[in-house]
Amino acid sequence: MKAVFPCMKSQHRGRIINFGSPMALTGKAHMAAYNATKEAIRSLTLTASHEWAAYGITVNCVLPAILTEALADNHKDPRLMQAFLSRLPMCHLGDPERDAGGLIAFLASDDSSYFTGGTLILDGGAAH
Repeated sequence: MKAVFPCMKSQHRGRIINFGSPMALTGKAHMAAYNATKEAIRSLTLTASHEWAAYGITVNCVLPAILTEALADNHKDPRLMQAFLSRLPMCHLGDPERDAGGLIAFLASDDSSYFTGGTLILDGGAAH
């Protein structure tokens, strides 16, 4: 954000999309540092959205719970993965392209020029 700000400011236009984790909202035992850093990303997003709106820059945050290699590696045991998925209302993880791609494209587009400071939870309803 800091590196790209001067360019966006001079163009009087820009889109910043930060990524956190639903863990910022839900927390989990024994993950205090991780949870806190994810919440810090949301706070930084909100602060920048207030400070940079005058320059035509929008700043938003997405909290995805989508299938990643790291998540798959952490749940190699099918029983662990099933237990994890059973806690999700939709009972499956989102697909990065199918479920996140359109949202990210929207946030990066001119169609989102009036949307800033938002946190979008993309987790199939788990954090709600």
